[in-house]
Amino acid sequence: MSGARGIKEMGKKTQRLLRVFLAFALLCALVTGCMNNETPQKAEIPKSDEQKAPESEAPIDDKPVNEAPAREVPAIQIPGSHRTSEERASADIDIDLTVLSATVLSAEVMNILVNAEDYLGKTIRVSGLYYYIHYEPADKYFHLVITKDGDSCCLEGIEFRLNGDPAFPDAFPPMRTQIEIDGVFSVHEEFDAEFYYLAADEFFLLG
Repeated sequence: MSGARGIKEMGKKTQRLLRVFLAFALLCALVTGCMNNETPQKAEIPKSDEQKAPESEAPIDDKPVNEAPAREVPAIQIPGSHRTSEERASADIDIDLTVLSATVLSAEVMNILVNAEDYLGKTIRVSGLYYYIHYEPADKYFHLVITKDGDSCCLEGIEFRLNGDPAFPDAFPPMRTQIEIDGVFSVHEEFDAEFYYLAADEFFLLG
């Protein structure tokens, strides 16, 4: 019986690891595609010597032109807030990923993804770029903090969920905004899979 139970537990762990790696691979593919999806620049066609702009034959009017006064454009308010160094230092954190070097950070994030159950209930601080993924079949948005390794070639992401489930996109910043999250590592079963995420009251803007 003990041997059968052990095999069953190993099977569960194997399935859990496969789900983590598949989800991570999907995340990297989606985010890498987003980061490479830059707006193409317009090609400029050089003018030859024969292609000259036609000269205007209209007389030049020296009278001053009454221009409309410039209107002030209101600054865009990005959701989120800044916090002082004192507020940041006073927060109760179990694991601070922001103090790690890029190489160590990459290894620790991977360790969190693979051994997620060991981190449940811990308050983790992480900073990086904000990204979201839209799961169309359920019309659901997943919000992520994306970190990079030292060479900026490998992306790793940790999902976060704001308590109270605020509306998207009003309560979230633009894509690629630098943010910081202090959240409790939690798990939620959805779509026949386990999703690990940081449960946080808010996110903080960096810069």
